[in-house]
Amino acid sequence: MRRIDIKLSLPVVAPLLDVMRDACSGLRGSLASPVIIESLDSDMREIWAEDLLQAQNLELKQFLDLFDSEFFSTGMLRIDEEHADVIMRATASLRLQLRMGALRGITDELLEEGRIDPEKLPVPQQGSFLCYIFLASLQELMIQHMSGDATQEPSQEPSQE
Repeated sequence: MRRIDIKLSLPVVAPLLDVMRDACSGLRGSLASPVIIESLDSDMREIWAEDLLQAQNLELKQFLDLFDSEFFSTGMLRIDEEHADVIMRATASLRLQLRMGALRGITDELLEEGRIDPEKLPVPQQGSFLCYIFLASLQELMIQHMSGDATQEPSQEPSQE
C-alpha cells in the first residue's frame, strides 16, 4: 500500500492547526458545499443531508487526528492510500470553509495562484490564507504521490507497506 510521509515544520504548522480547528468547528452543523437535489422529497433530502454531514464531520476528525502526539514528536504527517480520499475531502471542505469565511473578500484567481503577500492582509486573514495554501499544497502532494505521478529521487518516494 502506498503511503506518503511529509516532514513538516512544527513552528509553521502548529498555528495553522488552530485555524483548521476553527474551520472544523464552523462546519459541524453545515456542509462545506451544500447540495440541493430538488427531485428528492423533503424527508429523503433531510436524511441524505444528515448522512453527508455526519460523513463530513468524521472525515474532518480523521484529518485532524493526523496531527497527533507522533506528529508533534517527529513532525511527520503520514497519509496512507486507504485514507487518501478521506483526507482529500476533508482538506477540500476546510478550504471551502476558509474561502467562504475569512477569505471571502479575496478573488479565486489570487487565492489559487498564491500571489498574495500574507503580511499585507489584515492579521485575522493571514493565518487563514496560510492555512488555505498549506491545505492546497497538501492536496497537490497527495495527488502526485498517490497517483504515481511523482518524479522524485528514490529516497523521497512514498513509503511502501
